[in-house]
Amino acid sequence: DAAVGIMKVFGVSEKFIGLTIVALGTSLPELATSVVAAFRKEMDISIGNLVGSNVFNILCVLGAASLVKPIPLPGGFVESGLLIDYLFMMFVSFLPWLMMRKTRDVTRKDGMILLTCYVGYVLYLIVKT
Repeated sequence: DAAVGIMKVFGVSEKFIGLTIVALGTSLPELATSVVAAFRKEMDISIGNLVGSNVFNILCVLGAASLVKPIPLPGGFVESGLLIDYLFMMFVSFLPWLMMRKTRDVTRKDGMILLTCYVGYVLYLIVKT
């Protein structure tokens, strides 16, 4: 609520707040767990934590929230801008598989590519709003 209140003062949309600040805040525990697991060379825990968290958030949280109250899309799927968000989400979900299919590793270079994709997406959201 505090993030929404502060950002509304600056005229930022709730969609932007949800896709950046709230998402970052709720993902920090997964990030910390994955980083610690990577340092301990427990890659299965790191990957499982990230994939499991994302699948749970998309399927269970979205499903439970829509059971309580339907989630309307103002203007429809395309007009609301969700089409681009979903296409980007599908692309970056597929990207690590492309990176790992030959060497079965996500290298530092790959990590930089993924971080650059995130920064580019956030910049797109800023420009769009």
